[in-house]
Amino acid sequence: MPLGLTRGNDTADARTIAQFTAVMVEDVPPLRRRELDALAELLAYRRQLKDWSTDCTNQLEHLRDAVWRKKIEQKKAGLERELKQIDQKLADLVAKHDDWNALARRLRTVPGVGPVVAATLIVLLPELGSLSRRAIASPRPPPPAFAGTSFAGTSFAGTSFAQGQASQGQAPATAAGGAQRH
Repeated sequence: MPLGLTRGNDTADARTIAQFTAVMVEDVPPLRRRELDALAELLAYRRQLKDWSTDCTNQLEHLRDAVWRKKIEQKKAGLERELKQIDQKLADLVAKHDDWNALARRLRTVPGVGPVVAATLIVLLPELGSLSRRAIASPRPPPPAFAGTSFAGTSFAGTSFAQGQASQGQAPATAAGGAQRH
C-alpha cells in the first residue's frame, strides 16, 4: 500500500497499540544491582557442579568396569566437596549483607526453603519484600543482574525469561513444593 494511504482499520490498530503500550511497557527499567553479581556467579557455578555430579551418578549406573567406576566415584566425591565449599561461601556472602541476611532468614521460615533457594530468590527477585504479592507474581523480564548469564531463560514464578537454559527453575519449584531443604 502506498505511503500516506490508510485502510479503514488503521485508526483501530493504532488505538489498540497505544492501549497495549500503556499497559505493558514499564516506565523505568529496573536498575542492575551489581552487589548481587557475586551471589549470582556462585549460584550459577553451584548449579553447574550439581549438573556435573548428576552426570557422574548417571555414568555410574551404566559402568561395569571397576577402574572406571572408581575414577567416576572419585570425581563425584571431589565435586561434592567443592559443592560444600560453595554452599559455605554462599552462606558467608549472604551473612555479610544485613538486608540479604534478614530476607534469607524470613524466606527460610517457609517450609522447603533452605539457604540455596533463599539465595536464589534474593538474586532473581531483588525486589522481594518491597512489592505486593500480585506485583511480584506479574510477568517480567529477567533481573538486570542476569542479563547474559546462565540464569537468563530460567522458568521462574510462571515467567519464562528470554534466553538460556531452564534447569534453574527447579529451585523455586522445590520451594513451592516444600519437598526438600537445599
